[in-house]
Amino acid sequence: MSSPFRVEDMSFKQGQEMTFTGKTKSGASGFSINVGHDSDNYALHFNPRFSHGHIVCNSLSGGKLHLLYK
Repeated sequence: MSSPFRVEDMSFKQGQEMTFTGKTKSGASGFSINVGHDSDNYALHFNPRFSHGHIVCNSLSGGKLHLLYK
């Protein structure tokens, strides 16, 4: 199992772009990227699920999920 990559205290403003580049391990069922202030508040949770054939995008505010796209 791989350890998570984490960036903290990053200043990110509306209108800016963020690019992620990577390669999954062979046989991976998916991965996720969380962009936000802390573990209870994500502006974006990006979660491609290869085994299900879809991408889930949520936001998290005060520990409550809000579906953006599936």
